Amino acid sequence: MLDYRLEVFRAVAEQLNFTRAAETLHISQPAVTQHIKHLEEHYRVALFRRGAGGIALTPAGQLLYEASGRAGELSRQTEAQLRSGLAVLSGPLRLGSSTTVAQYFLPPILGRFQKEHPQVAVTLRIGNTRDVADALRAGRLDLGLVEGPGERSGLRAEAFYDDEIVCVAAPGHPLAQATKVTPAALREAAFVLREPGSGTRDVVERALRKVGVAPAKLAVILETDSSETIKGLVATGVAVAFLSHLAIRAELQLRQLVVVPVAGLAIPRQFHFVHAQGPRPPGPAGRFCDAVRGYVADSGRDR
Repeated sequence: MLDYRLEVFRAVAEQLNFTRAAETLHISQPAVTQHIKHLEEHYRVALFRRGAGGIALTPAGQLLYEASGRAGELSRQTEAQLRSGLAVLSGPLRLGSSTTVAQYFLPPILGRFQKEHPQVAVTLRIGNTRDVADALRAGRLDLGLVEGPGERSGLRAEAFYDDEIVCVAAPGHPLAQATKVTPAALREAAFVLREPGSGTRDVVERALRKVGVAPAKLAVILETDSSETIKGLVATGVAVAFLSHLAIRAELQLRQLVVVPVAGLAIPRQFHFVHAQGPRPPGPAGRFCDAVRGYVADSGRDR
C-alpha cells in the first residue's frame, strides 16, 4: 500500500491544481497543502514551482512522480500476490507425524507442497501419536499429524481426514473363511498389534471393549511400530491384525490380504492436525494445513 502522502502528491502532480486534487481525493484543500508541505520537508526539496499561472513539477518533483509510480505498481503486484496466495513462502517447517499418516497419506502431499514452495525447508519426524504430542509440547515441532485420540493436554486438535481400521488376515486364514465372525472368535486367533502409544492401537482397544473383547485377553505374538512388518506377517497366515484401510489398499487389490468382517465391530477414526493451543500456526505450518485439506478435497472428488 502506497504512503497516503505520496497518493496526495500524485493527485496534485496529475491535476496541477490543489483544489481539483482535493476534490478527487475527497479531502479539504488545506489537508492537501499540508501533505505536500510534509513531503517537501521530509525530502528537503521543493516539489512544485508556484507562479501566477499555476503550479508545475520541479525536476525533483518529476523524479518523485516517476519513482512513486513504480512503487505503486510494485505495491499493487505484491498485494495481488498476497491475496492470491502466490507470495513466496520460505523458512523452516518442522512436521511430526504418526506412522500410518507418514507412510500412507503424506508422501503425495509433501511432494506437491515442495514443488509449490521450494524455499520451505521441511523436516519430518515420524513416531507414534504419543511421541508427536510430546515433541509438540516441548516446542520441537510446528505441526503434528496424527491418528487416534491420544493424550493431548496443552494442545489443540483439528480433524482433517476420515479413516477406517479393519481386521485383516491372509486369504487362507480360518477367520477369512467365514462370512462374518463373532467378537468372541477373535480370542481364538493370534494377533500382531501396533505398539502401545500408537493411535491405531488406542482406537482398536476402545472399539474391542465396546463389543465385549478385553484387549488384554488377545493372543498377541508380536507388537511393532511397523505396519509393513505387520502386513508381511499377516500375509504368511501366522496371525491377524488391525490396520488402517489406507495401509492395505495395494494388498487388498492383489488379494494378499482380505478384510475379516467382525459382527458389531466398526472402527472409524479421524486423522488430526495437532499444534500448540491457540489459532492455527501461521506461515509454512498454516499453509501446509491448507495443502492437506486441498488434497483431501481433491481425493474426494476423484472417488
